[in-house]
Amino acid sequence: MEPAKFQPIPDIPALYIPKNHMLVIADIHIGIENELRELGVHVSSQTENMKKRLFEICETYHPTDILILGDVKHTIPSTPFHEKKDVYHFLDELHQWGTVHIVPGNHDGGIKHLIPDHIHMH
Repeated sequence: MEPAKFQPIPDIPALYIPKNHMLVIADIHIGIENELRELGVHVSSQTENMKKRLFEICETYHPTDILILGDVKHTIPSTPFHEKKDVYHFLDELHQWGTVHIVPGNHDGGIKHLIPDHIHMH
């Protein structure tokens, strides 16, 4: 029996591709809490929780590459300082688990100026 070409990760919006040792995630929207706050919904930053969950996935699957399919950050058209900082540190720390690739989404305008040099933009 041929191994699965891809593996959805149960209860997590992510996909693992065993043949390529690649973890695929999308739409993480770092900084969305700021928009919610402006709308009257007070939610603390979820970046650390998201990072913890993602690192647990990496510990389980051991990807060599991590692909983020768009919308790494949330705020458009301009990005507040704390969101820029969160994006940079999130990606920098994620890099310890594998080579990080980004395919920018509609919320990612200007993201190439916010990411560490070792992150690959496509």
